[in-house]
Amino acid sequence: SYGGIKLIRGLFCGISEYRANQQLPYCINDAKKMKEVFMENLVCSDDSIVVLAKDGRIENSEYIRELVRFSENCVEEDIAVVYYSGHGGIDERGDNYLYATNTFDGNDMTCVYFDVIIEHLKKSKAKSKLVIIDCCHADSNYGSEKQKFDIEENVMSEQIKMPVRHFLCRDYLHILLYIKFLLFCFLAPNGN
Repeated sequence: SYGGIKLIRGLFCGISEYRANQQLPYCINDAKKMKEVFMENLVCSDDSIVVLAKDGRIENSEYIRELVRFSENCVEEDIAVVYYSGHGGIDERGDNYLYATNTFDGNDMTCVYFDVIIEHLKKSKAKSKLVIIDCCHADSNYGSEKQKFDIEENVMSEQIKMPVRHFLCRDYLHILLYIKFLLFCFLAPNGN
């Protein structure tokens, strides 16, 4: 906590370089800019938000290792935020996944499934959690039933349809306002 106020802890990742997919040069900048937006407008410190893949590359095993560390280090008062910008996909079972630098289509061992992110966040002590995914297929039916949060645990769930993929341009202030609204909902007393 930060003087009695909930502190945002973030794990932000923008993957720009892929071995088996089109390069996305702006994704690493998305993660860095998102951290700047959070630091300028919300309660967090430079070391409370970690930006992975600073060179635009990360292997799936390293991402998962960092996700586990992040989830374990969050405390109850924290607001845990996971942000990803890059390629996304859906496997033959309909399960959503994120591409890492080493991801190859058809090889389940090289991607990061949404399930993995959600399961690690569920284990986190942080009472409030926010996942922001900026990739293809993030707006699908979100895979299997086991991936869905219990509605009682969620404050709200809303998809944002963006007209342009890279939304951190100065004329997309509504994203910041949306995030502030979500944080307001998370910070509101829950009656405990």
